[in-house]
Amino acid sequence: MEKILEVKNLKKYYPVQKGIFSKTSDSVKAVDGVSFSVQSGKTLGLVGESGCGKSTLARAVLRLIEPDLGFIFFKNKDITKLSYKEMKNIRRNFQIIFQDPFGSLDPRFTVFAIISEGLINFSANTKKEVIYEKTVKAVEDVGLSKDILNRYPHEFSGGQRQRISIARALVFSPKLLILDEPVSSLDVSIQAQIINLLINLQKEKGLSYVFIAHDLSVVRHICDQVCVMKSGKIVERGETSQIFANPTNSYTQRLLNSIPQINLHSTS
Repeated sequence: MEKILEVKNLKKYYPVQKGIFSKTSDSVKAVDGVSFSVQSGKTLGLVGESGCGKSTLARAVLRLIEPDLGFIFFKNKDITKLSYKEMKNIRRNFQIIFQDPFGSLDPRFTVFAIISEGLINFSANTKKEVIYEKTVKAVEDVGLSKDILNRYPHEFSGGQRQRISIARALVFSPKLLILDEPVSSLDVSIQAQIINLLINLQKEKGLSYVFIAHDLSVVRHICDQVCVMKSGKIVERGETSQIFANPTNSYTQRLLNSIPQINLHSTS
């Protein structure tokens, strides 16, 4: 099966000054030699406690922050050293959905402006009718009505806002979504709805996901493979069923033992 994303030995360090008179400094190794790949149409889970480097890794993979070392291949193309213009041309193929749907949507914009903004910026010559049709399609794909397009983010619940965030990503018809803890700020029942939505979208559109989470209970239901991160490194990886049935790392075992389960079959 084709690899849509491959990351090799990626590193991102942040310098930390020891003191005002010190001539030396240490580094926080936020991402320390991480390698993984994502198969086309599949979901890879990146799991670990807060501060382990998951979100830094996500942003480095998309080059929202620049990695210090390593390689990133998207559909076998090395994007590590591409210019800003070159990255802009291919960035529509992979999108990120953030944890906080309250903070990631501009409160000054209507839903239509939020979702269509990227289309307008990336496709200056696209007709207004086409932009409108794609925006409506994206909204309907996430289970919302086109009647919401003239409303503002503050008028919606957290789950609805996250659906709007997903629609904003889908409007580009991307191949890969990086989901940075997309349900952790939502109520448990709403988490189940959003996860089921993502599963259905993947089946319908053939999407590939990198699903970032701090627990394994959610990951169990959506991921084909799992990488467990600790202190900027991957300490365990494998098929999801194998990780749950027979975790070999003590850190993974602690994560499994500490997380309550959610029921994804009680909601739609």
